Amino acid sequence: MKNKIKKIQDIYTESQQKLENYREKRDELFPKIFQSKFNYFMLGYQKVKIHDIAGRDNHNFLFKTFDEKLNINPIFKYLDEETQAENKRWGDTTFATYLFSEIDVVNFPIRIDITSKIIDTSKKLLTFTKNNSKIKRTIDIEFYEKISLDFDSKNQQMKSIISDYLKDGGLSEEELKEIDNLMSLEDMEKIHTKFLVFEDNSIVMLFIGIGTNKPYGICKKSKTNSYGRNRFYKYDLEHLNEQESIVKLGRDVDFKNEIIFEDEIFDGTRFAIHNSEGVAILNGKKWSKAILEQPSKNLTLDYEISKNNSLDFLKLKLQKTYINFDKYAQIAYDPLEILLSFGHEKTAQHLYGNKLLRRGYEIPINVASDLYNNGYVNISGLKPSLILMYHMIDTGKFEELILNTAKKLETVPYKNL
Repeated sequence: MKNKIKKIQDIYTESQQKLENYREKRDELFPKIFQSKFNYFMLGYQKVKIHDIAGRDNHNFLFKTFDEKLNINPIFKYLDEETQAENKRWGDTTFATYLFSEIDVVNFPIRIDITSKIIDTSKKLLTFTKNNSKIKRTIDIEFYEKISLDFDSKNQQMKSIISDYLKDGGLSEEELKEIDNLMSLEDMEKIHTKFLVFEDNSIVMLFIGIGTNKPYGICKKSKTNSYGRNRFYKYDLEHLNEQESIVKLGRDVDFKNEIIFEDEIFDGTRFAIHNSEGVAILNGKKWSKAILEQPSKNLTLDYEISKNNSLDFLKLKLQKTYINFDKYAQIAYDPLEILLSFGHEKTAQHLYGNKLLRRGYEIPINVASDLYNNGYVNISGLKPSLILMYHMIDTGKFEELILNTAKKLETVPYKNL
């Protein structure tokens, strides 16, 4: 017995020593002021600006600082094999795949795929010129963000095929069917951008879409939007429309003893779930229904293009996004709120079609629970993608990617060497 106790004590001591070595090396590699700002940024602290984290001066901290021996990964780890697999799968449209695995701020590693391609120019814009220069190309760049598939707890029985899928873009259709079923409720958030490139290489922002409005594979209904799918934020120069998201207080909600999943975001706003009303906000000493409004306004094409500040404009939108996204996410990604919006029957059918509907589906809260238990929605506020996109803009890599894509040239991504 004494020997067993001694062995346990030795294992504990060794574990503590490894943790101490890890912390000491981490503090050596990353200044504590950077770590503090980084953590506050990820939590949504408004006094920390995105430039403090994603500015060009922090390039080494984001990509070059790591220690393989102590398992300290780069904040953004370039995945070469995964990038090549995606290009094989989707026809050389993937610029880079990264893994964001900051253990202090996310529970699971987050994968970010960046795609870039030429798309057809809208007929509405074909005759448009800027400074007597014609449109040369329309470029589509997207940042797809999700929990890495190999860390999804639903995947335990398919580890081998997942490993093949991640690094091999040539799997059979039958194998891909299994992967598709596995990812049926996967939430893939994204930042979607489009740009007009003119013959003089000037660039005009054409479209920004932040957030997919499709958690758990369900696209929520929109009662007010007539310009396509609602998002957290959308700027659409082709349809001359800009849409935002605002969280407001609705009717009073009487919880009695029915409060579940109470949560507080960094600015102190408290949210909770009512089992029939959905998401509520604490308003003083009472609870009110959380209402998500998405007002839109019309844009003027000549005025918007004349500003010619596309990438600065995009940086400004990224700066504002991380401050406001957390409130939006409390409503947009709550499974009960999704069920109330999409409908009990349709949500149950959605789960049934993916063989994920359990007993008790007659009760709405049970169906919402099935969504939650079978799908991952990591409400990180798209902050990893926001950091990565902002850094690419600030260092000139984003403009390089746009222009090279227009010229059908390759762009070298940030790597960790």
